[in-house]
Amino acid sequence: MNTIRDVMSGNEMLHGPVQDFMRRRIELQDPPRLADFAVSLTSAKPDELQNVMDALDVQERLDRALMLLKTEVERSRLRQSIKESVEKKIGESQRKYMLNEQLKEIKTELGLTKDDKDSLLEKFRSRLEAKGVVVPEEARSVIDEEMSKLESLEKNSPEFNTTRNYMDWLTSIPWGVTSEENFDVKAAEIILDEDHYGMKDVKDRILETIAVGRLKGKVGQGKIICLSGPPGTGKTSIGKSIARALNREFFRFSVGGLSDVAEIKGHRRTYIGAMPGKLIQGLKKTGT
Repeated sequence: MNTIRDVMSGNEMLHGPVQDFMRRRIELQDPPRLADFAVSLTSAKPDELQNVMDALDVQERLDRALMLLKTEVERSRLRQSIKESVEKKIGESQRKYMLNEQLKEIKTELGLTKDDKDSLLEKFRSRLEAKGVVVPEEARSVIDEEMSKLESLEKNSPEFNTTRNYMDWLTSIPWGVTSEENFDVKAAEIILDEDHYGMKDVKDRILETIAVGRLKGKVGQGKIICLSGPPGTGKTSIGKSIARALNREFFRFSVGGLSDVAEIKGHRRTYIGAMPGKLIQGLKKTGT
């Protein structure tokens, strides 16, 4: 009877049947019926219940019923322990979440932190106001328009992410930032000799181009040096040396196996994972 009370304490739904049984005091008059009632309170398997029914000896029947009751008590204690552990973990995580949210609100109210959108806009503005950045009028009007659009969009809106990425690229381009070219032929010759042994014809042709650029004040006017040869012969490293000699940044753009023209001219902004063309990527990477 004590074990039945233990089972009942772990399951409130058993209170009614047990109290009704105890009022009739059947346990003193019919022990086999007590055993049958006891096992009905458990979640034992059918073969375990049948095992109790098969015992014709009263003492054995009670012993088998008591064993199932004890097992049920242990299960109940284990379930209760697991339940308390889970509730404690959930309670702690909920508490941490609530405290973090309250901390965010307090910081925002005190002006210690800013909203994500405000932080983004401030970051974009600081990029445009950086030293040496001179944004052309046409680009400035587009940037101002996109900035106003970003301010009015909700953070959860799909268009917010599209506009944010576009603004990130617009403000990352080094508007008006240029590197001062060095047309010192002698210094260029020293640099080329430092980086590569031999290749006299190649070096002479490069030095000729730099010398012409010194006379005209600029390198270019549509002329491009073409370096041809199998892999590993030094085409890329020669290009790096030229950049170092001219005091320019170096950006390598491989067109080997290129099949999509969008990689050069860029994708539409509405596409997922849209990227600008390689030339714009080169501007952002080199910073000039």
